[in-house]
Amino acid sequence: MNYERIKGHPKQFVSVTGLTIAQFDVLLESFELEWDMYITHFTLEGKPRCRRSRKIVCPSLPTTDYKLFFLLVYLKTNPLQEQLAASFSMTQPKANMLIHRLSDILRKTLKRLGELPYRNEYQLEHLLKSCQHVLLDGTERPIVRPKDAERQKTHYSGKKKTHEVKNNVLTLPDRRIVWLSKTYQGSVHDKKICDLQPLLLPKGITLWQDTGFQGYNPEGAIV
Repeated sequence: MNYERIKGHPKQFVSVTGLTIAQFDVLLESFELEWDMYITHFTLEGKPRCRRSRKIVCPSLPTTDYKLFFLLVYLKTNPLQEQLAASFSMTQPKANMLIHRLSDILRKTLKRLGELPYRNEYQLEHLLKSCQHVLLDGTERPIVRPKDAERQKTHYSGKKKTHEVKNNVLTLPDRRIVWLSKTYQGSVHDKKICDLQPLLLPKGITLWQDTGFQGYNPEGAIV
């Protein structure tokens, strides 16, 4: 997968990364800072570094923008790791290690930028006090079919006919995700998650939700 070529095609870039080139460049600036801090003190394998490396630590992804592109492609398209590895000319174990290492750096980057969604529902009332509208929806992510029969049953989503984990999310009209629920098995209904984690919303805010939340009416909100 040629990063430089794809960056020359804006529509294709959005399709494989989920970000426009301008958004990617903004994220890259902070991602580079986090990467430099990490690689100064640790090796790519996560071991404490005795001396600063003078060589490219990952020839398949020679620069920081390649590394961020690699991770975003994985998060956006969810390919098999063997497929991802083949696309970036590396082995599957190397791809797996990079996914975990770079994911942690991306999380720190988003925290630095103040873009990590809240996980505590008790903070929502303060967070949304100046907002007029908020959107609630459920999102499901496929996982490898569990070997254990009981886990197969609890993670099976009848709606999507696959084994998944799910979360509820709150977003603003500009698509910014402001809250993310705990992660539940695929068999748990969207409304059930809200029953387990009731939302504390500012009085008078308009809550938009689909029929998957029918019967859910948080106090003070206009549904």
